[in-house]
Amino acid sequence: FPPAKAQNFQNQLQGEITGIGAQVEILDEQLIIVSPLPGSPAEKAGLQPGDIILSADGKILKGLTIDEAVSFVRGPKGSTVKLRIKRNGAEFDTSVQRDSIKTLEIQTSMQSNVAVIKLLQFGAVAEDEFRTKIAAIVAQKPKGIILDLRNNPGGYLEAAGTVTSAFLPEDSVYVSIDSNGETKKELTEFPQIVPTEIPMIILINKGSASASEIVTGALQDAGRAKALGEKTFGKGTVQQIWTFDDGSSLKMTIAEWLTPKGRKIDGVGLEPDILLPATQGRDDQLLRAVDLLR
Repeated sequence: FPPAKAQNFQNQLQGEITGIGAQVEILDEQLIIVSPLPGSPAEKAGLQPGDIILSADGKILKGLTIDEAVSFVRGPKGSTVKLRIKRNGAEFDTSVQRDSIKTLEIQTSMQSNVAVIKLLQFGAVAEDEFRTKIAAIVAQKPKGIILDLRNNPGGYLEAAGTVTSAFLPEDSVYVSIDSNGETKKELTEFPQIVPTEIPMIILINKGSASASEIVTGALQDAGRAKALGEKTFGKGTVQQIWTFDDGSSLKMTIAEWLTPKGRKIDGVGLEPDILLPATQGRDDQLLRAVDLLR
C-alpha cells in the first residue's frame, strides 16, 4: 500500500471507513461483497453479501487486484458512484453516495433473559473492549448467550483470540495455522469469563468470514457452542502487515488457518449445526436461537 492507502486500511480496522461501507473480497477475479456494514451507504442501497460488483462508474473491475478495484469504488465523501451489480445471475445498476462511516463493533441487548452480543468486525475495539462487555453481561446472570457474527467480515487474528478466550479455558487452542508445511497452534491468553454451564449459540451466514470463522470453528470444535444459520463465507488465509518509515505498508498472505481439529475453512466455509436460512421481514434466526436458550 502507498502511504494514503495504508492509512485507509488501518482506519478501516480502527472502525473508520470512507466509501460505500462494504467489506469485499476478490473471488474468481471478481469483486464480491462479503458484507455491507450496518447503517452504511451500501446497506441503504440494498447491497447484499455475495453481490458481485461488475463495474464502478463504467470501469470494468474483473481482473483487477482488490486494491485496484476498491480504488474505483471509493471516493470523496458526498460523491456518488454508479455500480453495476450481479446477483443470482441477474444484473442491475445502483447509485451509492459515499460517506464516512464510524463502525460500532459491539452491540449488546437482552431478550427474554438471553444475552445477545452482535460483533460487527474484529478490529481494535473488539480486541480492547469485548472482555469488559462480556463480563458485564455475565454479571446479569443470563440464561444463555447468543454471539451474532452474521455479516461480520473478520479483522485481527488477535481479536479472534480475545473473543474466543471469553468462552474457553485459558490456553485453549482456537486456531491452527499452516505455513510452509508446518502447523502452529494458537492458544487463548486470558482466563475464561463465561461459565461453561451457560449455554451458547453462534449466529452465522454467508457474510461471516475470516476471524468470524475462526471463532465459530473453535467453539464448535470444543463443543462449547452450536452454530445456527447458514454456511459461512470461507476465507481462511492469514495476512501479515509490515509498515515502513515512509508510511507505506506491505500486506502479504503467509499462511492458511484451520479449525483446532484441522477442518479447512478457505474456499469451503463452515456448516451450521442448525441450518436455518434467513427470511424477509422478522429475524427468524435470532428468534429461534432465543427460543432454544431461554
